[in-house]
Amino acid sequence: MRCRINKQARRAGRPVRPAHLPWHPAEARVLDRFVRALLAGKYANALDALPHCQKALDRVRARAHAGGEKLPSRTRRAVWCRISELAREAGRPLRRVRYTREERRLIGRYARQLASGRYATVTDAARACFAAHRQLRPSPPVRPFHGIYQTIDTASSKLGRTPVSRSMSAKGILVMQRYAKAIADGRYRDAVAALPDIRADLPDKRSGDCIVHRVRKLARELGWSPTHPRWSDAEQEVVKRFAKAVVVGVYAGPCAGVDDCLVALRAAGRGRPRNETLYRLRRSLRRLGWIPGSRHWSAPELEVVSHFARRVAGGELGANAAAEPCRQALKRAGFPTRTPGEVTRKLGAVTRACARGPGRRRWTEAENKACDSWIDWCDRHRTVRRYRPRSVAIDGLLEDTQRIGGERTRRACAAHLWKRRLHKYGLA
Repeated sequence: MRCRINKQARRAGRPVRPAHLPWHPAEARVLDRFVRALLAGKYANALDALPHCQKALDRVRARAHAGGEKLPSRTRRAVWCRISELAREAGRPLRRVRYTREERRLIGRYARQLASGRYATVTDAARACFAAHRQLRPSPPVRPFHGIYQTIDTASSKLGRTPVSRSMSAKGILVMQRYAKAIADGRYRDAVAALPDIRADLPDKRSGDCIVHRVRKLARELGWSPTHPRWSDAEQEVVKRFAKAVVVGVYAGPCAGVDDCLVALRAAGRGRPRNETLYRLRRSLRRLGWIPGSRHWSAPELEVVSHFARRVAGGELGANAAAEPCRQALKRAGFPTRTPGEVTRKLGAVTRACARGPGRRRWTEAENKACDSWIDWCDRHRTVRRYRPRSVAIDGLLEDTQRIGGERTRRACAAHLWKRRLHKYGLA
């Protein structure tokens, strides 16, 4: 990014931005010391001197900070580039460190072993050579794995190594065609079921995903289609029975009832995969109108919740303090297990119902008149979305109802405003 900006600046005649902040004299002295050590042969290259130089620069930065002077933090690449630049200016030739005699002898040995077939791939030979390179004494310069890989690859190619072909052998293709025909004839359910037998007969070394992909492709060419068998009426009745059990609260959800459903399906004479059965169970629940995360509260459960709600409304217990005893009481009574969040929400709803008495309080004529005025205001300003006219109208209606004397929540005002607007335009 900086190079592109500098090129544009040169073309336009503007001053070029510096690649980094100027080096402090104390930092320059540290860099000069390590450059002299590099030229003297103490370090094989700038990369070997880099960690020691960074530690010295950190100490210089700490002393400057203690004296009230702030020095910039230098990145690893910035220090490395500066050392290399100063070394080149001092006369160090720009070349890589050549391999020593011991290193060339070691790499040649592994290249010959690779060419003779002792190692299957260049990676295996390079990995073994890389491990042996670390054991050399005296220790040679640090070599990256990729450099050793390239050197062994080039040396073994000069020795006559045949490049490895990743294509399937003729015998392997015949094996895959035979098993593809078996899958198309129905002797195997799919390629995954035939994978152990294919591995036993296949002479080539391939991954499981590669084998499955190739066999499926050949089976499709023979007319095989990975379609699932249709569900019989008896199986669908079993799924519907368990879906109704989830709706009435026998199971906490479809995941809790799918294992028993699988057992019932096996008893009916047909085994199905768990994911497929779970999908069928969820689809039946959607047809029955079941909403995920909400379970119907039975009348006996509501009686237990009402007992604690009356205590909360009377001030005997707090809402949060009553949630866990209510949940334990439901569990001791033998009802389906409820989560703490479910019990807390239901306890709050029942407590509010006990506090305001039976039924909902109807909106008075004054409240409806205030609601109609805010509906008209919202329709006039609804084109200016950034002013959020609907939210302003809800807040205004809430203030008007409080001024009139009604105790309405913001949620109730929003619902009544929307419902009355639909009635006004005949959309309800």
